[in-house]
Amino acid sequence: AVTAEDQDGNGVAGVKITAMASGKGASVTPASNTTGDDGIAVFMFKFTARKGGKITFTANGLTADIIQTR
Repeated sequence: AVTAEDQDGNGVAGVKITAMASGKGASVTPASNTTGDDGIAVFMFKFTARKGGKITFTANGLTADIIQTR
């Protein structure tokens, strides 16, 4: 799950978050989701290779990565 929060740490509803998988064996679904009333958007991701995969989440011009290291 990915959480969108305001500057006070409160969840923000209605934020569109996109997800992109890159690297060997990385996958994510869905490609985009919108946060609910709690500020959370749920994604499923997996890495089938031992390392080198990356999932990038983007919302409102901000980016966060999950990088597989093993």
